[in-house]
Amino acid sequence: AACEAEKGYYDMGLTKEQEKIIKKYVSDIRATEHRYADISYMAGIVDTVKMLVSLGLIKGVEDGEEGDAGE
Repeated sequence: AACEAEKGYYDMGLTKEQEKIIKKYVSDIRATEHRYADISYMAGIVDTVKMLVSLGLIKGVEDGEEGDAGE
């Protein structure tokens, strides 16, 4: 499907400026999708840590406290 879409893109006879605009648009969309994936991944990690703390499986660090790593 991607190959067909790419062929159609090049067969449209776009000007260089139009191609540049479309390529930038696609690049920006991809960057946004990657950023969303990164944020979602980190949110999942935070949720997992919160769950493990609430279950008592790991010790949470209160705001303003330093753990062993800070000593």
